Amino acid sequence: VYWIWGEDTGKGELIVAPFSDFSKRKVLHTPTAEMVKHNFHFHPKDRTLLTFSEYHHYINTVCFHHSDRKDVQYLKRFRPTGHLQILDKSQDMQTWLVTYQSAENPNDAIVYHRKLKSAEFLFDMKPDLKGYINTQIGFDFAARDGLMIQAYISFPPNVPLKNPDSVPEKDREFAAQKMIPQNQQKMVVLVHGGPESRDSFEYSSENGLLTSRGYAVMQVNFRGSSGFGKRLTNEGIGEWSRKMHTDLLDAVDFAVSKGIANKSAIAIMGGSYGGYATLVGLTFTPDTFVCGIDIVGLSNLTTLLDATVVDKELIKVEYVDLL
Repeated sequence: VYWIWGEDTGKGELIVAPFSDFSKRKVLHTPTAEMVKHNFHFHPKDRTLLTFSEYHHYINTVCFHHSDRKDVQYLKRFRPTGHLQILDKSQDMQTWLVTYQSAENPNDAIVYHRKLKSAEFLFDMKPDLKGYINTQIGFDFAARDGLMIQAYISFPPNVPLKNPDSVPEKDREFAAQKMIPQNQQKMVVLVHGGPESRDSFEYSSENGLLTSRGYAVMQVNFRGSSGFGKRLTNEGIGEWSRKMHTDLLDAVDFAVSKGIANKSAIAIMGGSYGGYATLVGLTFTPDTFVCGIDIVGLSNLTTLLDATVVDKELIKVEYVDLL
């Protein structure tokens, strides 16, 4: 049996173990910063694990078995600006359906012919959006207590960017990633729901709407988010409106300090937990955000706890320090 196991390292290791004796587990792969995610592909006959994916800033297809290595290398070269996902394979393993994650070109469908070592375009899942969606740029920053936080920044179309040689040395790595504009931007902090979820490098209609209207978009995988190991998720316990919120403030401070955002033109927006974070931002830190959009956000955690039927004890652990 294959498992995603985080007990030993705090990250989602890929392990294999007999179903009858888990103590005999064997670690097959340990990710560095992220977790083993999904997209597991097995040989249809002998169930040998062939490929799977990891996810930090961008999805990365990992070739676990040598039989697929050259094929995966070919497919990564075929669309170097996209991030490969293997969707399915034929029973004889000779025809693969793949896609490439790209914020500008969301999910082109490609068929790969293994014998011919060739790939052909099938269709674009969202052709009307070509030219309107901009790239999300993934980066890490340090929160005020030193915890490393992953985030994305997106810019409106055709925003002029600074050359790495024109910025201070400490900022050159960010300029090299094309994330420092020549002029400070109006910015929306777009907060994901969950909160045990994560923002990813992928097409987002909200992101596209905002950038097409001239706003930069900051998406932060604050503590309490999932997908980066147990520590980051557990750091969010009891931290609603506290450190989970200061992570958002630290992201804003980062953007302002790098010349990304105009300090006087920053909004906050989100749904569910993101809506709660919006209300927190507007009430607790009104000097940071000029406005906000709360989409089905929580406004009273006591009411939420009282209305919870499933996993009430688990919910109490997360909220009890706040109530």
